[in-house]
Amino acid sequence: PLYSADPLRIILPPYAGLGLYGGIAGALLGIVIYARWKRVPVRLGLDAVVPGTFFAQAIARWGNFFNQELYGPPTDLPWAIAIECQNRLGTPWPCTTFPFETTGFHPLFFYEFALTLAGGLIALYLSRRHLARLVSGDLAAFWLIWYGLVRAALETLREGYNWQIAELPTAQLIGIAIAFVGAAWIAWNHRPGRPREVAPVESEPHPEPEPEPVARQPEEA
Repeated sequence: PLYSADPLRIILPPYAGLGLYGGIAGALLGIVIYARWKRVPVRLGLDAVVPGTFFAQAIARWGNFFNQELYGPPTDLPWAIAIECQNRLGTPWPCTTFPFETTGFHPLFFYEFALTLAGGLIALYLSRRHLARLVSGDLAAFWLIWYGLVRAALETLREGYNWQIAELPTAQLIGIAIAFVGAAWIAWNHRPGRPREVAPVESEPHPEPEPEPVARQPEEA
């Protein structure tokens, strides 16, 4: 109701409704504009920022810990976290039934942090060890697949949604959709008969040749 009554709030400060997918969409637009300006292939520009994007997302998830949000159902696991009563709005776990002192919840923020961090490390490994096998856009497609599946899986543990489509969380549907896009992108990049277009690999510098000795002129008598 807030944004339907005043749609400009979606794009004007203080951006109360900004989510990760919106931030990624804005970053994508910025990369496309910058790559066109600098005459850099857009796919290479996207590949270049993938590891950093993974790590930035992983770090940002700790904000959910301090805000006591992005948690799952109650659990007895040793890494469960406590959630204060005022932060359980819209969930079926009120303090009257699940006391604050004895109830722990799945730390979904930490699950996403760990899995996203792992995705960044894999992207770094691929870009360092298998660069010659990668086609421009492969790392960007990997981000779509990895993060899309991670988000879709973790969303099954969340409660209290206020944005759904066909009774499914919108964030989960977006995650599944972008994972399919990433898989199709990889298949297209490596389809049979496609000309190999790999990222440039820097060769080792060749040592400069030593100057030839100059013949010594005979001294005058």
